[in-house]
Amino acid sequence: KFDTSTQKWEEISLKKKTGTIPTARSGHSAFVWKHYMVIFGGFYEALKETRWYNDVCVFDLQSHSWLDIPHSKLATRPEPRSACNIGLHNDMAIFYGGFSKLGSKSESKVHNDVWILHLKPIL
Repeated sequence: KFDTSTQKWEEISLKKKTGTIPTARSGHSAFVWKHYMVIFGGFYEALKETRWYNDVCVFDLQSHSWLDIPHSKLATRPEPRSACNIGLHNDMAIFYGGFSKLGSKSESKVHNDVWILHLKPIL
């Protein structure tokens, strides 16, 4: 967290070792709703490995712990992507677009779909 009076950053330490800590990534999208920071998607790219994500990760800003959000493996979900835009309306997060690479690193996909995540039932 950043203290505006001292102009100093402080790393937030986990108070509880609960939930699954998200894997390292960049290009993810994030927003704050109530006392939760919600992260969606992103990618990890190293020399010989690239992974794209479509997971939802939640950090509780009050308890300083990660929460596991259950979902059915059969549920319809957005394709993995980075750089999507997210807007909040009432208790819904609205996801639009994004970018991902397909099988080979030279093929890419620009997404133009819209998805809604209802936050109240899960948080």
